[in-house]
Amino acid sequence: TGACVTARGFACAGELIRRGGIWRGEELADAYALGEAIRGSFVEPRAGFGFWLAAPSRQPMSFDSDLWRAQSPAPIDLAMAAGNGGQRLYIAPSRALVVVQLTHTDTPGAPWSDAQFLSLLWADL
Repeated sequence: TGACVTARGFACAGELIRRGGIWRGEELADAYALGEAIRGSFVEPRAGFGFWLAAPSRQPMSFDSDLWRAQSPAPIDLAMAAGNGGQRLYIAPSRALVVVQLTHTDTPGAPWSDAQFLSLLWADL
């Protein structure tokens, strides 16, 4: 909370994680350390370090999103960072995809849906 970053900056951070620390042919960060951010634990398979994960879990999500409740064709390696005001960073390494969303507006009768938003992307991939 409280970070100020452009969409491009947010996407660059996601791309660095997706590429395992490699940026423009140089290793800027340890691949194992970055991989831990999008890897869950035995205790909570759906929580990485700052990311919600698409891993199976024994308990319901504590985060308010329909992404993993819905029947969505999202890849099993999908990771999502969620910020205040609807900011999202989605990383799907298996699809070579990073998506940034800075805000959304809930309209009456049509609340925001992470699952619906991403299903538009998965349909073309």
